[in-house]
Amino acid sequence: MIISKSFHHGWYYWFRYEKDKLTDHPMEQYSNNLLSYFSSIDACPHEHFCQEPRASKLKAPRYYVNRVRHPISKFTACGKKLYQERYSSNHSRVEMFLLENDRATVAVEVPVWLEEDETINAGFSSPLTGHIDVLRLTDKIEVWDYKPNAEKERYASTQVYWYMYMLSKRLGLAKDDFRCGYFDEDVCYFVDL
Repeated sequence: MIISKSFHHGWYYWFRYEKDKLTDHPMEQYSNNLLSYFSSIDACPHEHFCQEPRASKLKAPRYYVNRVRHPISKFTACGKKLYQERYSSNHSRVEMFLLENDRATVAVEVPVWLEEDETINAGFSSPLTGHIDVLRLTDKIEVWDYKPNAEKERYASTQVYWYMYMLSKRLGLAKDDFRCGYFDEDVCYFVDL
């Protein structure tokens, strides 16, 4: 069962998660944590999402990335083609195709943020926020961002690193519990953590 919630964070984001995939997942230490987070997401500090900085706008040096072959790229190509009639943007097509057809994808457009004290410790003067395009659960929690023309991206690794960092703070988990990267229908990159 897909649970949907809309948030006005500068514009409308449709946070969605597949509850059954999490309830039945063998990695209970992660799935229970995510279910708890998702059930309390309505209480996120919505006001922070309407101001800068946003992780998607950070122009910091590129983290080291590894180009890999990954099924997420094939899912992306299928979603763009098969969901043309259902959704108006490639982002929505890709996200929803993954959520509905990839057993590892458990959520899309997941809001993440840093609290005031975490912001200062991370080197920002005001709260950092973002929305994770695709959250997958395998042997780790995977944070993914769909980037058309991923091969030409200069700052996507910085963006997904901070998404992972913010989610690790919200869940109280270590960096070793995560994997992150970005992708399109042709290429996929893991970010070295």
